[in-house]
Amino acid sequence: MRKWRLRSRKAQVSAVATILGLLLVVTYIANYLSTTLPSQMGTNDLDHVLQVENQMGQFQALLEQYSAAGAVGAPVTQPVTLGSEGLPPFADADFGSIGPLNGSSYSLSYELSGPSTISSQYVRSAGIDVHLLNTYAPQADIAFDAGAVLYAQPGGTPLVIDPPGLSVVRSGTTVTAVTLWVPTFLGSTGSQSGIGTAELSARLVALSSISLTPTSSYTVADNTDITFSVVTPFAAGWWSYFNATYPASWIGCSGAGCNGPYSGLGDYGTITLTIPTGTDLNYFDLDLATFAFQPL
Repeated sequence: MRKWRLRSRKAQVSAVATILGLLLVVTYIANYLSTTLPSQMGTNDLDHVLQVENQMGQFQALLEQYSAAGAVGAPVTQPVTLGSEGLPPFADADFGSIGPLNGSSYSLSYELSGPSTISSQYVRSAGIDVHLLNTYAPQADIAFDAGAVLYAQPGGTPLVIDPPGLSVVRSGTTVTAVTLWVPTFLGSTGSQSGIGTAELSARLVALSSISLTPTSSYTVADNTDITFSVVTPFAAGWWSYFNATYPASWIGCSGAGCNGPYSGLGDYGTITLTIPTGTDLNYFDLDLATFAFQPL
């Protein structure tokens, strides 16, 4: 009887120790899932946002560089990482998608004087959007929009990460030089989603350049306007950038996307920058670069 009781007590102690050990493991896992995992995955999502911002910024820089070099026919490629880093077996990578920024376009108008008066207007479409389906950080859109790279998340104000190829030199209130680089795309990028790497591939097929000085046959007409407009779901971001860069009197915006927090790609606005030429505009440089996309 004594030996049996002793064995019974040992079995009871062993069972209790096993249960306590399991409780410790479960507590550790629960603590990891509720605190450590969200923190690590949140960091992974934010790192991924920065990675895609850099990749889209690199794409912008390559397009502008090839345009400046006049490298017609040259291909431009840039990988874009769609998925974030996961933490298996507890958390998978978050998905992303890439495709055309449908409905986005820009227009440019100006007037030249010389042997005859010429009014020129260009309307182009040039937009790509990367949508990040983050789980542990806010979902986000990172877009190449009319030559600029922007970041937006629901409930916030879009931000211009890399500004467009637009420069205005002023002496006081007088505009003395205007330089513009604006890309347009033929065809469509197509679309792709998942956690892999997409490759943006484009080829410079045409470049129209205008460089005007006071000695050129044509100059920008005095006391007219150079008008640059963008139809975009990121109008509030463009508005903030333009307001921080140019006089408020030059800037206008219309449409639902101009005010309030960003709510997604559906709310478009038209942001307009009107640059007065005055009588002292000495330099006007315009590069209109046309790129043909290879489907994703």
